[in-house]
Amino acid sequence: HGVAVTVNKAFKGIAFNDVTFSNIFFGTKDGKRVDLDAYAIFEGVRREVEPHSVCGETTKVYKNGQLMIDASVTPIEQIIASPINNPLPYSGKAVSGLLCWGPYLGKDGVLAAANTILIRTHIDTSTLTALEPLCLRQFGFGDGDTVTVTGLKHGAVVIADGNPICPLSPSDRVTLRLKRSVLRVYKLT
Repeated sequence: HGVAVTVNKAFKGIAFNDVTFSNIFFGTKDGKRVDLDAYAIFEGVRREVEPHSVCGETTKVYKNGQLMIDASVTPIEQIIASPINNPLPYSGKAVSGLLCWGPYLGKDGVLAAANTILIRTHIDTSTLTALEPLCLRQFGFGDGDTVTVTGLKHGAVVIADGNPICPLSPSDRVTLRLKRSVLRVYKLT
C-alpha cells in the first residue's frame, strides 16, 4: 500500500514506507550519515542541520473533516503517517498501541503524532533516556478516508520515504490518502 500526498490540491507523490513532516532528511557528508536541511535542498544548498519541530500551536490534524489532533491542546513535535502492509505481527500486542487492533479495524494506514522528534540520525542511549516517556497519539485511516494536516511552521517539508518532496508554508494544507495495492511485487517460485 502507499500514502498519496497532495499539497493545496496538487499531487506530490506516494510514500510506501512513511510520510513525515520535518526540517531534516538523512544524507551523507564526508562518509558519515547526517541530518541535512530539507528546506535548503530546494534552494540547491546541501548543509547539516539539527532536527527541530516543524509543528506549533496552530498545527492541526483532521480525519474526514473531524479534528483529531490539536497541538494547541496537547503539544506535538512530529507527525508521521504510514501504510501498514502486514498488521499481523502487532495483533494483540497492546504495547504497540493502535497497531494491536490493526487486523480487526480494516485500516491499512496509521498516523502518529509524537511528543518528540522520532526521526533523527543520531540516537544514543542518553538521548533516548532524555526523551522518555514517549507519548504518541494515533489514529487509523483506510480506503475513502482523508487526512488533512494544517498549520505547520515555516521550514516544514513533506518527506516521503526519506526524500524531501515539497517545502511548505504555514498556510498550506496537506492531504494524505491511503492507496491500496499501488505497487505489486512478484516473486519467482
